[in-house]
Amino acid sequence: MFYFLTDFWSYSFFEGNQSDLSLIIRFALIIIVLGFLAWTAFDYFRNKDSMRNRDILVVLVIFSALLVLNQYSSFQQAHNSFNNSTQVKTFLDAVKVNQNTETDQIFVNQTSLSSGMILNIGGSKGRFYKVQFNNDNAVSSYDLTETNLINTKDITFNK
Repeated sequence: MFYFLTDFWSYSFFEGNQSDLSLIIRFALIIIVLGFLAWTAFDYFRNKDSMRNRDILVVLVIFSALLVLNQYSSFQQAHNSFNNSTQVKTFLDAVKVNQNTETDQIFVNQTSLSSGMILNIGGSKGRFYKVQFNNDNAVSSYDLTETNLINTKDITFNK
């Protein structure tokens, strides 16, 4: 049996989609590890006979490289998420003006723009539209076609 279950997100979801706390914690961890790495490197070069310091230095260099690469990957994901949120907010602003409604009454079923996404205007009592974007990279125009969903009782509207 096929169950149609989907989430729709509002404009306010895309406004508060950034989490700075995890980014700050990761940067702090990198700074602490790099500080410990610098202290161990200084201690190793001061006393080159200590094999323990050399081993700790090698482990810290590898750990630091992994942390920096992980942070870079997280930064790229956050950057992509921010760009997607910005594009969706711009689209929702255009829909707000063209449909003469408020942003808190507009919901979309995807967190990034793509043709075929479903737009809802009016919440649970509102109408559903299939969105078709033009083929250029700038996403400069869109077309709304009213559509009917099979099972609207399982839809969750997230604000």
